[in-house]
Amino acid sequence: VEPASTGAIWSTPSVEPRSISIGKQIFCNRSLNMRNITAVGFDMDYTLAQYKPETFEALAYHGTIEKLVKDLNYPEEVDANSYFSHFM
Repeated sequence: VEPASTGAIWSTPSVEPRSISIGKQIFCNRSLNMRNITAVGFDMDYTLAQYKPETFEALAYHGTIEKLVKDLNYPEEVDANSYFSHFM
């Protein structure tokens, strides 16, 4: 039995789980089978995690461009556009 103040963090099976203070853990009140989920969105307004907005938005932009070109057959010229954080 684990102490009440710590718990194992889920991780890649080959990676040893680490412990984290229960006060810093994030909990979910339900389970969801992701097998049939094709897209996941993030609403940063009400999350418990802290994000660096510039980093998160750049990652979202570049991931979207990659998906459009590689998976949805958009022209590669879409990838030639630059990311400008001040438009976000």
